[in-house]
Amino acid sequence: MRSDITAADVLLPVEYCVMDMMRRVRLIIRGRVQGVYYRTHTEKAATRLGLCGWVRNCDNGTVEVLVEGSDTRLEAFIAWCHQGSPTARVDRLEVSEETDEVALASGFGIVF
Repeated sequence: MRSDITAADVLLPVEYCVMDMMRRVRLIIRGRVQGVYYRTHTEKAATRLGLCGWVRNCDNGTVEVLVEGSDTRLEAFIAWCHQGSPTARVDRLEVSEETDEVALASGFGIVF
């Protein structure tokens, strides 16, 4: 089955699979990503995709995201993060797999 989700005017194709594995990843986004509503648009995109986690600004000018969900939905979210909010400029996106067995709280939010 296929469904398309729109976030920040970007079409997110999502392929649903019965055997989709759950993953958790940490993203570090570099570029012009603070002061351009990157976190707000990220929260909306993650919520529309049914992901759990959080997003925050870091003191060094990057944005950090910890997110978990099905593999397919995470891949769509990561692809969205490469573009981000309409006024953002993403220069580099680092993705690292997380192995913590404790589930994140349900929902997705902005943390400070």
